[in-house]
Amino acid sequence: MREAPIDYAAVFRALPGMVALLTPDLVYVDANDDFLRLAGRTREQLLGRYIFDVFPENPNDPAAAGMRETEASMLRVVATGERDTMALLRYDIEDPQRPGHWEEHYWSPVNAPVLGPDGKVALIVHRVEEVTELIRAFGGPAGDSRSRVLEAELYTRARELQEVNERLRQAHAHEREVALALQAAMLPPPRPTGPHEAAVRYRPAVGALNVCGDWYD
Repeated sequence: MREAPIDYAAVFRALPGMVALLTPDLVYVDANDDFLRLAGRTREQLLGRYIFDVFPENPNDPAAAGMRETEASMLRVVATGERDTMALLRYDIEDPQRPGHWEEHYWSPVNAPVLGPDGKVALIVHRVEEVTELIRAFGGPAGDSRSRVLEAELYTRARELQEVNERLRQAHAHEREVALALQAAMLPPPRPTGPHEAAVRYRPAVGALNVCGDWYD
């Protein structure tokens, strides 16, 4: 007796925790039941729509950076084909039953690639854990004032960590560009081998800016 094939669509929708699938253009193609329930949206309100049309930035918060940071994380996944774990993120959500009313939310997001047959990113897995209640309860029984101070401090430290990570990424990208430019300037192209055939392979140095360690073989 053959076992029935696994219904992976049903498995996806039953996954515990909030999970959504997006295209590299950041358009929703699916979301599991927990995502829809906790985000307060129906599947019809998500599918085929751009993520920030469904969840725009809170216009009442001039310091809001959730949209920018989420977009940057997802685009890094598309560019690198690697998982990107974000720092604690504040991203308020508009109440669909009360337009113009925004609810404060904190999230712990992870974005991961799904590669297609060509090795390129075909989908983005967007998994988020809501930590709003955890942040609000962080101060324990010391009172609401103390709790708010700790909440703000934790959020500030997470934002600082996110900014430091972004500066490190930019510095690494610039360092790589400098190294490649130096390699191109210092290393001559391989000379012709006349009538003999030769296979040439360029092997860059592993160490940062170690251009003198590059070679052809």
